[in-house]
Amino acid sequence: MLQFGLRALLALLLAQAGCTRFGFDPRRRNGADGAGSPQRDATRDHDAQARYPDAAHSLASDAEAPSPPDLGQPDVAVGVRVTTAYLPALEDTNVAAGSPDQPRGEAAELTPGYCAAPSNGNMRSWLKFDLSSLPADATILSASLRLVFFAHWGTQDYVIHRSAHDDWSEGALTWNTQPAYDPEVLATVPAFEEDNVWKSWDLTVAATRELAGDQRLTLVLAGATLFDPSTTPEHHENYARSKEGAGTDTDPILSVTYRR
Repeated sequence: MLQFGLRALLALLLAQAGCTRFGFDPRRRNGADGAGSPQRDATRDHDAQARYPDAAHSLASDAEAPSPPDLGQPDVAVGVRVTTAYLPALEDTNVAAGSPDQPRGEAAELTPGYCAAPSNGNMRSWLKFDLSSLPADATILSASLRLVFFAHWGTQDYVIHRSAHDDWSEGALTWNTQPAYDPEVLATVPAFEEDNVWKSWDLTVAATRELAGDQRLTLVLAGATLFDPSTTPEHHENYARSKEGAGTDTDPILSVTYRR
């Protein structure tokens, strides 16, 4: 009987003192210390932030989170800052073959195409955009020209070209003084008869090229067909708002989405 009691006492002493010694302390399961304890977790979190200081801030605000996946939207990594800038036209004007020496920079509308009035004839619209406000480390993901068309008088297909000449001014440009533009067609605008609508066209390649260059983008919107006034009595033109038009909310816009 005495021998049994000594063995029980010895087992009790080992349970209280020996478990901790050999690494089986049951208190670790209750959060007093070890992997599950608040103290150890806090220390681990601090170490992680010290090693990866940017990780805790990669989604610090909505502005830094990527846009939800969508058709036509760029696929970007978490933590990449994506921004869309809406750049208004720096200058815009029309030139007309029927009045080859007349500047039209104060017009409230852009009228590419063909107007049967003798003083107009075939017409082109010139627009200039300044990209210098974009950050130096910006990478363009997409860019598009946006215009508000409010009326039409006949219609036709249109084409958009780029010009490398950015030194023109809307107050002086005429049909006779307009510079050359690239023969490459950046975008085609199919004929349409809707009024009071936004229209947009992808110009990502041209905007990317100019951002790496002089940061000025000149665009020419022209009718796809040059009509002969002596044999064409009908009009073929759509009317878009210029920056001199009714309100800044309808100004010509270059929409640029970029990442940093």
